[in-house]
Amino acid sequence: MSIQAGASPYAGGPGEDIDSAWHDLMSSISLRATPSELSHNGNHKESVELPEGGGNLVWLGVFHQLHCLKMIRQMNYRGSYYPNSTQAEKIDMEVHINHCIEMLRQAVMCTPDTSFTTFVWTHSDPKPVLDVRRFERKCVDWDAFMEPITPRVVSYEEVDELRNPYFNSTNL
Repeated sequence: MSIQAGASPYAGGPGEDIDSAWHDLMSSISLRATPSELSHNGNHKESVELPEGGGNLVWLGVFHQLHCLKMIRQMNYRGSYYPNSTQAEKIDMEVHINHCIEMLRQAVMCTPDTSFTTFVWTHSDPKPVLDVRRFERKCVDWDAFMEPITPRVVSYEEVDELRNPYFNSTNL
């Protein structure tokens, strides 16, 4: 599969089609992991337990990265996505975006893309210009990647029903 810039349903300003594409892409963000899988996952050996069907709540790194891209995109259009945010919410979003930028920097540096990006001469710029017409990536088959993941998806509704045991009902 090749992806070319400009042909993406995820790029551009706020709009129903783009927002729907991002919603669909992110609908598989929360997954169910077994205790055995957690025990073999580096430093992350604990996670919130899921009451329905057992297991633990996790995100795969790829979905965390996509979540961060979505957040950065929305902050680029914050007037549309967060028009009435309070000062405290703006500070929280700034902290969140800084986390996302750092997490994405690590992801890019841990798995560097070494494909060439080329330049062209144009009639409107005296300097070389990035050739976005030929900007392609060879990707995994996303549907094949998602096939074993889909049965493990934890719905937004199930995540919303989780209650922090450290809070009582008056703290919610």
